[in-house]
Amino acid sequence: MICDRCDQLMRPAEAETIEIDAATGPGATVYIHRELCTKSRSHPPSYPERRPAY
Repeated sequence: MICDRCDQLMRPAEAETIEIDAATGPGATVYIHRELCTKSRSHPPSYPERRPAY
């Protein structure tokens, strides 16, 4: 199983399951470490996290 926060392998005993019921992802299941792990930077920052300065 792979953590959706840090993209590292984990055992089922280390996993916390989160069910997404929002309109953007109904029925999706997210698996993350029970202990806080560092967020993976392999994904680009989402908009509007960084806006260009005009």
